[in-house]
Amino acid sequence: MPAFFWRCSLPVFFAFGCLASIYRAALGLYPNAQWLQEPIWTWMYPSLSLGTGIVLLILPALLRVRVDYLLRSVLAVALTGILLLLPLLIARETQLAADAMARNEIADLRESVRLAEARRRQEMRKEMRARERAQGPDQYTQYEGQLPPGQLRLLRQLDERMRDKAKAEAEAYRKALEANPIRGPEEWIRFRTLDELETEIARHRDLYEQTRRFTEFFESFEKRYLEQIEQAALSPAARRVAIAELERVLQSWRRDQAYELRKLDLQALGSALQALSALREGWGSWAFLPREDQLRFDDPSVEQRFRHGIQRLQRIQDAVHERRKNSGS
Repeated sequence: MPAFFWRCSLPVFFAFGCLASIYRAALGLYPNAQWLQEPIWTWMYPSLSLGTGIVLLILPALLRVRVDYLLRSVLAVALTGILLLLPLLIARETQLAADAMARNEIADLRESVRLAEARRRQEMRKEMRARERAQGPDQYTQYEGQLPPGQLRLLRQLDERMRDKAKAEAEAYRKALEANPIRGPEEWIRFRTLDELETEIARHRDLYEQTRRFTEFFESFEKRYLEQIEQAALSPAARRVAIAELERVLQSWRRDQAYELRKLDLQALGSALQALSALREGWGSWAFLPREDQLRFDDPSVEQRFRHGIQRLQRIQDAVHERRKNSGS
């Protein structure tokens, strides 16, 4: 009897083993269902499910109830499969919700990221035209007769030096924008080679560095201008005029929010670099599934860094949009 029992039970226990293997393999399909990785679900629950199936298989024999062995085997395997399937179904819903959220986050960025570079170029041209109109060809003409010609000449030279520096920084920034056309997350995740990703990272990094330099120029402009005023041989009256003109320039920059927008651009580029670096670090452990329109990560830590960068990038893009809407630009 025992020999017969074990001989007949081997296929059933083999089926139990297959179910357990499938369950264990399926755990990796749902990285966002982190609760599924806890010991209670990885070991205790499948063991309990298999134990339930075994009990159902041998219980009629222990109770001396005559039930067809084939029927008992089918019921035991079916019950075990159902029990193992339940947490996977719940995890699947959790994963689908997480994937849908990720798709929405990336979709929300598509239009804003695609137009970001065009916006920066347009704003740069607008800023330069506005400053030229505000400054005029020679804003010191109004002081003719109020200041000695030599002092006016020093003021004009000082203004020309500082204006040339501002134009040089603006031109360097404009060239960086043209030399580094960047793409958005919806294209990053479709890169087929690591070289494509590396090129995108290099472009973002170059643009980040130039934007950082541009914002630092804004931050230090007033200090540099004041230093130039102190170094120039200006009379007290001419110094007051120079400071007044400096304040007028600064007010013009504050009014068109050039510095604030560049700071937001810098934050956006930093967030994009965080997401891109996560993709590079995890290259080979994530994949974009075009048919499902899903981004699947094997490493939760890489996914977390990528999602964090994308979410922060979205918040910054929203802030830029809100600032431009409020300013009427």
